Amino acid sequence: MRKILVINRLGIGDVVLSTPLAQVIKETVSTQVGFMVAQKAVDVVTNHPYIDEVFSYHRSSKKMILQQIKDKSYTEALILDERLTSTLLAWQAGCKAINKGFEISIGAKRLFSGKQLNERADLHYTSYIRYLDKHADVPEYLPTMGCIDTAGEEKINTWIYKNNVAAKKLVLVTARGLSDNKNWPPEHFTALNDYLNKQGIVPVYLGAKQDADYIESISGTKINAAGDFSLREVVVLAKYASLCITLCTGTMHIITAANIPIIALYGPTSPLRWAPKHADVLQADLPCVPCERLDCTNTVYKQCMQIITPQQVIAKIEAEGWLK
Repeated sequence: MRKILVINRLGIGDVVLSTPLAQVIKETVSTQVGFMVAQKAVDVVTNHPYIDEVFSYHRSSKKMILQQIKDKSYTEALILDERLTSTLLAWQAGCKAINKGFEISIGAKRLFSGKQLNERADLHYTSYIRYLDKHADVPEYLPTMGCIDTAGEEKINTWIYKNNVAAKKLVLVTARGLSDNKNWPPEHFTALNDYLNKQGIVPVYLGAKQDADYIESISGTKINAAGDFSLREVVVLAKYASLCITLCTGTMHIITAANIPIIALYGPTSPLRWAPKHADVLQADLPCVPCERLDCTNTVYKQCMQIITPQQVIAKIEAEGWLK
């Protein structure tokens, strides 16, 4: 049996969007599939139905990870992140690079990038199946997350009962991303909170532990769940929700797997590539948008996010009737 290593050391969202590739590989080729991902994304692919083994990459444990891959007898690698360093890692692990990545990052700049900004990221990643079978179809599968265990299920059920979610609408909000130029002003979230509270809704704010203080700075009644749930638990929680209001973050892509309504606020990144197919996208009409930068060079910092108003979000909610 072939043993193929998929290397994607990018962010959580990228790893989530690459999970349909694992599914189509399993359905198309008789092979064992391993994923090498950054430590922060390991939970996405742990106990995953289409991924046999997960290798958690960190520079400090590089030699150990490469030896593990050799010991598992992986002989081929797909370089999803298109990085030159990932191509070199594949060779060092004793794998033939089925495709080769050449991207080099220098600060906020990316040289020799292989990303296709005019194509949805999930379809772009799934199309790598054609390196294995050039005649293979590229299906539009939803991303999938690894399964949670019984303890995780009990944790979600207890939380749902404690917060009386079954008796009212559950609205999820992701209020902060890793790149500051993707973030919405906190005063806009305050205005949105005020609207939701008047509808009798206490929104649940998701994020990492380090987002807790930022979420607390947003006025209004809310549940600050930053750091309370693992990545795999988030998608289970999301299945109970009526709506998610989100920035372009990894959490948004996780929630996509629950297939619930999403209002996505986009600034510097391209919705054509990064927005969930079913999301309602709000984005500023500015000549610099999308810039696809990790920083902001506009004279008005984060202008593209500032001019998306809470009223636009509220109008979309009311037009769709999601909270009725």
